[in-house]
Amino acid sequence: MRDTFSPHADGVRMHLRAGEASLLRSLLDELQSLLDDRLSDDAVIRRLFPATVTGDDDADREVRDLVHGSVQDAKVAAARQLQDLLGPEDERAVTTVLRDEEPVLVLGVLNDLRLALGARVGDEHLLGTDLDAVPPRELALMQLMSHLAAWQEELLGVLDPASLGFYDDFDFDDEDD
Repeated sequence: MRDTFSPHADGVRMHLRAGEASLLRSLLDELQSLLDDRLSDDAVIRRLFPATVTGDDDADREVRDLVHGSVQDAKVAAARQLQDLLGPEDERAVTTVLRDEEPVLVLGVLNDLRLALGARVGDEHLLGTDLDAVPPRELALMQLMSHLAAWQEELLGVLDPASLGFYDDFDFDDEDD
């Protein structure tokens, strides 16, 4: 894997090839458009804002009324901030240094983008095991989700290298369980 994210004296260096930056800008535009629509009942919105209280619709509605707007505003602001970090649309690669809370912001936005793509793919394809049965568009979205997950893992590894070794002690092939 190449170094999209790497340690830097002032924070975390982010380097995206021109095509990656362009694709990320496009995904951010779509996400912001969905988040700006306060009345949307889109699958992406339902995925980004799941039920807060299960089994009690009134309590869930009450919690949503209290926090949904501010959480939605924070997601919009984060997507815009990442868009600003990417700079204007052009055909060049993007290299910038993420400082202070920006690396964590990028992790959150990448997660929101993955959730949004997952909502577009649909659970029937995400939970299925037969990739030959997945339509080409959904398969491409799944590959994009995987790419975003790799970026998240790489960035997390820069922020907290020990986190990548978390699963080293587990034997996933142990059939005695």
